[in-house]
Amino acid sequence: MINSLPIPLRLALLATTCLCCVAPLQGAADEPSGIFEALPDSLREKVRAADKPIARNGEMVPFSVVTRLKKWLPGQTVRVAFFTGTPELHRRIAEIAAEWTASANIALDFGFNPTTGRYRMVSPGTVAEIRISFDQPGYWSLVGTDSSKPLIVRKDEPSMNLDGFDSFPPSDPAEFRRVVLHEFGHALGFEHEHQSPASGCDDEFDWETVTEYLKGPPNHWSQEMIDFNLRQLRNSRAYEISGPDPESIMFYHFESWMFKRGSESSCYVKNNTTLSAGDLAGIAAAYPRDATARLAFLALEVTETLAQPRFIDLEAREILAERLAQLK
Repeated sequence: MINSLPIPLRLALLATTCLCCVAPLQGAADEPSGIFEALPDSLREKVRAADKPIARNGEMVPFSVVTRLKKWLPGQTVRVAFFTGTPELHRRIAEIAAEWTASANIALDFGFNPTTGRYRMVSPGTVAEIRISFDQPGYWSLVGTDSSKPLIVRKDEPSMNLDGFDSFPPSDPAEFRRVVLHEFGHALGFEHEHQSPASGCDDEFDWETVTEYLKGPPNHWSQEMIDFNLRQLRNSRAYEISGPDPESIMFYHFESWMFKRGSESSCYVKNNTTLSAGDLAGIAAAYPRDATARLAFLALEVTETLAQPRFIDLEAREILAERLAQLK
């Protein structure tokens, strides 16, 4: 019934959800989604500013399904810390996130102490590449190594947020799993599948309806923010692109009214709650176990980093140059 109402009237009936990994509303699956949440404005602007030097063939590369420069190194242990929450909540999150790393050459260390039964917490002196808060609006995460770039976020600031998980987490275990898997997909370097050049979703969205909706209350998005979160990426060698994979945990579920062909659109997918075969293949390819592939990746990664002096100081540059010499 709500779908027959004009968009302005729909707004009075909306529940709060988020763009990164929206929780489905109770009732009809195709009702409008309410508040679409993405990165906070301050973080989004810092990400865009930091990414401007990254270009391929004259194209600015703001983000991607997998951006090579935002992946962690194969074999790296990425440390995770929490701002608040109970050990039981931390355990659930850690166990679900580990589904990503089980088949790849990358590890997540949550700092579990078997003596105390507690996990790593953010405190003065804490060193953690991923820092999880529960008190900001929405579900979101910085992509890959953005969470450790001082130009974007301080080491005492959150790089991921799971709104309300420490007080009122999703009661449905499948929804809890979906949110955690989706956000850790971002934290490990993956972007939304609907923005892949292979998805074709730019031609599927009903842009007039979507733009009118997102520019109005309760979202009040600018055109730039709409483009940042929804528009397809340019096809570029800077991206590692596969798919599209409609079963991917990174393929965001949009309601049918957002597409010109409704539920017949190829970009209208079910609310995925588990890692797909494509997700597992993608993480294994991003972080290869094969020694030869790993060395080739490291050499390329170091070369790319050295080409961007604003991101690294002189001492780090010298260390990277020495590493590159050893890899060749």
